[in-house]
Amino acid sequence: MKTFVTVVAAVFVAVHLSGCGPPGPTPGPSPPPPADLMNIVATAQANPDLSTLVTLLGKQDLVSVLEGPGPFTVFAPTDEAFEAIKTVTDELTDAELKNILKYHVHSGKSESSDLSVGDILDTLFANHGLTVASSGETVTIAGQKGVATVTAANVECTNGVVHIVSAVLIPTGVGVMTIVETAQATPNLSSLVTQLSGQADLFAILTGTGMFTVFAPTDDAFTAVETTVDTLSPEQLTDVLDYHVHTGKKDSSELTDGLSVDTLFASHDLTVANSGSIVTIEDESSNSARVTVADVECANGVVHIVDHVLIPTLAEIFIQT
Repeated sequence: MKTFVTVVAAVFVAVHLSGCGPPGPTPGPSPPPPADLMNIVATAQANPDLSTLVTLLGKQDLVSVLEGPGPFTVFAPTDEAFEAIKTVTDELTDAELKNILKYHVHSGKSESSDLSVGDILDTLFANHGLTVASSGETVTIAGQKGVATVTAANVECTNGVVHIVSAVLIPTGVGVMTIVETAQATPNLSSLVTQLSGQADLFAILTGTGMFTVFAPTDDAFTAVETTVDTLSPEQLTDVLDYHVHTGKKDSSELTDGLSVDTLFASHDLTVANSGSIVTIEDESSNSARVTVADVECANGVVHIVDHVLIPTLAEIFIQT
């Protein structure tokens, strides 16, 4: 019996003494963010290239939203991006302009490493999403009209992250632009815009009321054939540009495998190759241009951005692809 009592007493003393030791660490509040971080609005205010965005956020009563706890992901167009579509935004109602701004905000924080090709990001403009068109070293975001390149990613804020982008993204039903205006508002189509500017008839067609489908080569695509394009006569260049335009609207869902698509260059067609995940457009020499961004909706048709210049069969033209 004495042995039992002794053991119990020893255990009691040990427990008592352990309770008298220094207390262990207790969970506390999360550490505050670094002192140099600001909220999304303050971050935009501190960037001179985002002054137009800051002004518009103030006019459309969105400052308090983006000063809130979030977190948010903001695709922030530069002043230059807003200037490129000034003729469009000047005609918008306040409600339309507010929806465009909300279209650039995703609820939740998405770093560039979180963005994978094909991801659809919902936005504060309900039922209007953004699509990640490319990821990796160059991230592009496709709106329902227009494509923007992320020029500065992962600007950290206390309530989310800002990605600075090169173009204003337009949702359907708001600020409807013609094919030419859409190209003008898309930075990686500047070479196409330059070529169209020298083609008065085609320029007028693509700003007109008809419905067209344009396979729009990027700046890189034009750079790849620059030495040849520079040797073309005005008539030949017209034929090449006409070869990228189909009369009538064909969304990507209508670009079925093997489809022959007639063009404004009479008797010279394009052929669709569609594997289900990749759509390519083949010219008469079987050279292919991949559709990198599909279904950019316009007031007078649709634009599909492609990665090569398509060349009709002409004895006078030879392009090494």
